[in-house]
Amino acid sequence: MTILEFDAKFEDIGRYGEILTTFTMDDFKKEGIEYKDTVKVTFLGKEIIVPYVPSYRCTHSGGTVLVGDKLFETIPIVAFHSNFVKKHKIAVFLENEDRTIDILPCKGITFPIKFTFELYEKNGYEEEYKVYDLRRTDNRDDYEELNDEEYCNFRYVDITGMKKNLLYRGSSPINNFMHRAKYVDDLLKKYGIKTIINLSDDEERAKNFPSYNDTYYSKQNIIFLNTNADVTSYNFGKSVLKAMKFINTHEGPYFIHCMEGQDRTGAICAIFESLLGATKHELIRDFMKTYENFYKVKRDSEQYMKIVMGEMQENIASVRGFTYNTIDILKHPVTYLQFLDITDEDMKKFIKIMQK
Repeated sequence: MTILEFDAKFEDIGRYGEILTTFTMDDFKKEGIEYKDTVKVTFLGKEIIVPYVPSYRCTHSGGTVLVGDKLFETIPIVAFHSNFVKKHKIAVFLENEDRTIDILPCKGITFPIKFTFELYEKNGYEEEYKVYDLRRTDNRDDYEELNDEEYCNFRYVDITGMKKNLLYRGSSPINNFMHRAKYVDDLLKKYGIKTIINLSDDEERAKNFPSYNDTYYSKQNIIFLNTNADVTSYNFGKSVLKAMKFINTHEGPYFIHCMEGQDRTGAICAIFESLLGATKHELIRDFMKTYENFYKVKRDSEQYMKIVMGEMQENIASVRGFTYNTIDILKHPVTYLQFLDITDEDMKKFIKIMQK
């Protein structure tokens, strides 16, 4: 069995803590590695078994995958909802006051780092793949049964205790990688959105998207948080506070988005929902609505329930704050926010704005 070798340079660490390899999908195909196969990956004296899949979403929260996606030139090693290099103590991400991110090697780590890849088991990931084969298309005609709001994963957060038509969520109105941006921008205008929380971009990146200055979006109050994809991180928690403070000083209706309006957006919405007293059923319904919209997962199906029990509980219910496994944020949102140094004044003001 051929072993593929790759020397990872420091520059091969991606924006979300993934390792960007030099291998293409054709390289894996030549070695007989196909979707649903598992691959033995060795580095720094470690050995991990990783599935090869078409999307980073084809795993549970925190799971590591090798992603073969035609949208990308090479295959990255990704820790979903986490940070691969942080998880394996290769590098850490530090947020600066201006919200830029510095990546620093961990103590004792010297680059380049040798990674090897070897086919481990044919179809070794087949059972898990049945649950997490979640692929979205970006063709409007494939979603004829959905209205524009559903197609864009656009909705207001409808839970007990929160004012109706005040807080909205959805996919990006400026990054058109999903071919939904114009739809979302039109919806912002339709619903009179005045204040926007952008979790995925810094200001420079946002303003470099084509036609940015011509959008309804660009004329509103916007905070650019450039939040990393590791929703378990302290940096993500600090972005929650910045979002709350921005809402406290600006007029609604409010709109929260990342790229897809699913992971980072879902996490921050779940925190806000729990703070305002959402029921468990409401949290699940809002979280899973994205899976219904994008991936056509049927409510109450076996796949739906498995995602609720795995993805929902891992991503939303138990990995927020502290060392990030010591508290259930949805049961103790106030404790989580206090850990992040929120003031009583800011928390009370936010609740007053949002509460019925």
